[in-house]
Amino acid sequence: MSATMMEIALRCVSVGWYIFPLGVKSKLPDANLAPHGFKSASNDPEQIRTWWTASPDSNIGIDLGRSNLTVLDFDNGLPPAELGLQDRFQVSTSRGTHVYFDGVSKQVDMYLNGQHIGEVKSDGGYVLAPFSRHPDGPVYTITVKNEITPVPDGLLERLRPERKSSPTLEGPKIPYGQHDIELTRIGGKLRQFGMEEESIYDAITEVCEKRCEGYGADYKDMTRKIAHSICRYPVVNTDLALTQQPTVQSQTQQMPNKPDVSNWLSMFRSVEEMEDGPIVMVIEGVLQEGTCFIGANPGDGKTLIGLAFAKAISIGTALFGLPEYPVKEARTVIYLIPESRDRAFRKRCEAFRMPTDKMKFMARTISAGASLELGDPYLLEAVRQTKAVVFLDTASRFMKGTDENAAAQNRQLVNDVIALLAAGAVCVVLLHHATKASKQKQEVMTLENMLRGSSDLGAMCDQAYGIRKDMLLYQHGSGPMEIDMVNLKDREQIGGLTSIRLAASYKKEGMDFPVSYINETGNFKVVNNAETYKRELENLVRLIENDRNIPAKELAQQTRLTEYAVKHRLATLGWHRVQGGQGGASPWHQDNDMPCPFAKEKRVMPKKVSKPPKPGIAETVEVTVM
Repeated sequence: MSATMMEIALRCVSVGWYIFPLGVKSKLPDANLAPHGFKSASNDPEQIRTWWTASPDSNIGIDLGRSNLTVLDFDNGLPPAELGLQDRFQVSTSRGTHVYFDGVSKQVDMYLNGQHIGEVKSDGGYVLAPFSRHPDGPVYTITVKNEITPVPDGLLERLRPERKSSPTLEGPKIPYGQHDIELTRIGGKLRQFGMEEESIYDAITEVCEKRCEGYGADYKDMTRKIAHSICRYPVVNTDLALTQQPTVQSQTQQMPNKPDVSNWLSMFRSVEEMEDGPIVMVIEGVLQEGTCFIGANPGDGKTLIGLAFAKAISIGTALFGLPEYPVKEARTVIYLIPESRDRAFRKRCEAFRMPTDKMKFMARTISAGASLELGDPYLLEAVRQTKAVVFLDTASRFMKGTDENAAAQNRQLVNDVIALLAAGAVCVVLLHHATKASKQKQEVMTLENMLRGSSDLGAMCDQAYGIRKDMLLYQHGSGPMEIDMVNLKDREQIGGLTSIRLAASYKKEGMDFPVSYINETGNFKVVNNAETYKRELENLVRLIENDRNIPAKELAQQTRLTEYAVKHRLATLGWHRVQGGQGGASPWHQDNDMPCPFAKEKRVMPKKVSKPPKPGIAETVEVTVM
């Protein structure tokens, strides 16, 4: 009697392999049982029984890295005889052979005598276990059942492609700031030349060492990322592409095997199957699970606000030190800021007293190399492992294009953010640019003017905040920096923070320039209502002292108050204007308990003399009757 798939799975675990369920007659992970693919793999017998009880006919996937295995996957038939692998542990596949070895290696393409013959699969990949069934029908069968031994010395080096010389490897020095662009160009040429990822990586690493000026110690991370990005797509034969359109038959042959979708119902959930419980609050009353935008114009303090949020989340302390906005559970923060370099961003982090524990707060700047795409496997794995809150500073640096108003481009960003959430991110916070007009015209902050681009961005987020620096108070840097933060969207109506004013710096008596609250305390200082009212008065007085004839309407626009509020606040200090006259109104002035110099003399109107009433039908006539 043949063994069941559960029994086979338990045998795999007994020899130390980490396995996970694939679909029935499928090479793809079961999305319901193993949502994280081979990262869901386990060698716990109880977990195995649970999986294969739920789906008894599921294929078996082997996580090669955790199982300490390297598998040579030969595309067609047996391994070439000249390699001497006839007595190694072998499994026949649908059209080729898997040869198993002990130990882990790099995953690369295999070449022999200039011909591509398969792949080396190991850490970071998986294969179908013996007795699994290929989508086309054949069963993976053990054909040579010998002990699994290490890879023979020199075998993998022999299977790597020969380095092909190319004139693009030589050339002038590559200046600092152009490394990514030039190495990507060279790598693209090498890819068209027929080279695979490992060979391209080696080549552009050599170019970087010989030609790049001022490359950092982590330059190999940069070249690895470039090579991986270039090789995500197959090599195109450009000569054929220009002269020949593929036939219907060739298109059919190039189509991948259709996945097994017989278990389609498992991709959906009923109401009772959905997760139950309260919405996860990252910061009580301020930030919930999902997606949040923070919009502002350049220089208005987006990154400072972002770091204040990140500090509260990573340490588990109240936002801005206010007890009404606590963080009940500290979480890992991943902060991506490709617009900044290490030294500048480090100074800001140190000012906020950010934690130095990497599992609490980790960042990536341009100093670490090219910015990570949101679908980058390193980023997705970091999110899976940490369940982090991810900050994108700024969102435009993660858009795949240059037109922020392009709806398709913004939808792609939305999809990438959703992928982060699906990978396990509790919340994604995107710092984004506001429209230029919102600041130039001093418009009231709204969702539309504080998030530049198509309306898709405002529609997709769960929360959004707008922030704006008080430019009248700031006075081009000579005055203190204070920021207004306003809640623009609250999808779940969690309440809490609706508006707040935050001071980043202040003026000390006798000093010409402001002093940083953040450097002194590690955080913003919250400006209370009384202080805000005082600032408004100071701004109004400053404006009218600069222009005594400025209209109340213009004062209202510049201070974002109503005309009534402008007149009322100035009246408390004795400032007023007298209406009428040739100029339309007097200058703003204070009377200081003296007669108003612009007051108009009251005209004395002559007293009207009433005329006797005319006879009418109301008058009575006395008639004497004889």
